[in-house]
Amino acid sequence: MTSTPTYEDLYDMVHEKHMTPNAMSIELGMTREQVCYALWKNEVPYVKNSRKKRRYTRANPIEEDRLRDMYEVKLMSMREIGAMFGVGQDTVRVWMQKYDITIRDNCTNKRGRIFRVNDPVLAAKLGLI
Repeated sequence: MTSTPTYEDLYDMVHEKHMTPNAMSIELGMTREQVCYALWKNEVPYVKNSRKKRRYTRANPIEEDRLRDMYEVKLMSMREIGAMFGVGQDTVRVWMQKYDITIRDNCTNKRGRIFRVNDPVLAAKLGLI
């Protein structure tokens, strides 16, 4: 989203998608402070550090095709994916192992610099072959 988010958008992100301000900032292309200000300005009910049940956990992962798209096509890091769903990087790694998604090694760089990819299928998807 490029414009200022509406009350309905913010409410949906907080209460339906259970997103944190950090995850909202990634999706909206804003800083965390701007998201918090928008929540306050639009008077969206938001409880910090609430003990609500998390939507996504190690036992309840996101869908395989969605995870593959974010990691292999959009080249998001495990940390960025975890921030979007309110879980840690290790939880994303467990999901990826569950779905047999090849994890990029430390030499893999998503910013277009020279890097090494050991998996030919991943290299083909990235357009390197």
